[in-house]
Amino acid sequence: MSITEKILAIVLLLFLLLLFFWAILVSLPPYKKFRRDLISGFRQARAQSIKLQSMLKNYIEENNAAGKKFTEDMTYGNYYKYLKSNYISYLSNKNYSRVKTSYNPIVQLQLYRTLKQQKSWLNDAEDKLYNTLNNPDGQISVKYH
Repeated sequence: MSITEKILAIVLLLFLLLLFFWAILVSLPPYKKFRRDLISGFRQARAQSIKLQSMLKNYIEENNAAGKKFTEDMTYGNYYKYLKSNYISYLSNKNYSRVKTSYNPIVQLQLYRTLKQQKSWLNDAEDKLYNTLNNPDGQISVKYH
């Protein structure tokens, strides 16, 4: 056996050991629970975003409010577009597929952080929408992320 063949055999053996330990890692209960919670949280955030978009769209259509001020610098129509854009950027089918198919803990941690930010932003947006739609004369300020 030449030195090149020995090096290749060692590299292959190390790769197989790494693959074996990776398989053990992703089958551990805490990892599985984290992954399930991540997928569930992503579904909830998607549903919340769709609900907010629908609520705002209905309000705009019923009250012909697309051009009315929602905040100091944004109309209801622009805010609706902003909600849709945010959904496409962070909660789309493409990103959902990425969450469902990723078994990489590093990627999942990154997705978890993004999801946490989205949930916080959606909760703030929901509060602002409810307050404004229940008090259409009062304008609020929206922080952009």
